[in-house]
Amino acid sequence: MIKYYRVDNTGWSGGTSWFEGGRFSTFDEAKEYYKEMKWGEGSTFWRITEVTIQFVELDDTRIAQKLIQERYLYLS
Repeated sequence: MIKYYRVDNTGWSGGTSWFEGGRFSTFDEAKEYYKEMKWGEGSTFWRITEVTIQFVELDDTRIAQKLIQERYLYLS
């Protein structure tokens, strides 16, 4: 299983409304990064996304499923 946190911001580019940011090992690291990302003053909104990736294997050499779960933690 892989777990990480990502800081995302709102905006529009190419029809995409959320921009995905960098990956962080802990929620606290993501929160510290988020504190620095205040550009847009009121027009840009932020969230921290908790991403969990789990692999379901058939045997030692084959993966049957890759499950990705994203939990959104809205901050502003």
